[in-house]
Amino acid sequence: IGSSSHAAAIDQYEAHHSAGPFSRLRLEFYRLRSEIRSGPNPTTAERVEQLASQTTCLNTETPTAALRVASLTEALWDLADDLARARGDWVAALELTDKIAKSREQRGAPPVEIADALLNQYGPLLVLEEVKAASLRLRMARRSFEAADDIRVDDGAGHAGGSRGADAGAARPQARPG
Repeated sequence: IGSSSHAAAIDQYEAHHSAGPFSRLRLEFYRLRSEIRSGPNPTTAERVEQLASQTTCLNTETPTAALRVASLTEALWDLADDLARARGDWVAALELTDKIAKSREQRGAPPVEIADALLNQYGPLLVLEEVKAASLRLRMARRSFEAADDIRVDDGAGHAGGSRGADAGAARPQARPG
């Protein structure tokens, strides 16, 4: 579905459904994400931040509601991170990925999800010539991915086997030469 088709589908859905506060914000998130894919305008980043701040007013009384709100907030920060990277604002990208990691930690996400957010700091840190900090993020992520059995380790013979995603279950850490 193209961006205009996606936006039209969202508009049609809204016209026929009475959306509550969470659903309205989620629909606006989808609209912004679609807009970003077709080329963001100068106000897109501001609108993403406004939406993220509005999530603080949503109901988080039950664990399910709290998780939905945290997930939406993280998705909005991820959009803002994409926009920051696109404009070369590496400091903002670091701040946003840090917010995502802290949110995941607060909601009790598995360490591999937190590591995935922190791994996204690697590129901006390198651009900012923070090589030690970038290397630390990479090592932390690797430990988390290894602990989750979500990465293959170089077998020492130059056969790197990084494997994450749908087939990660087949990836097994290999013993390192001692």
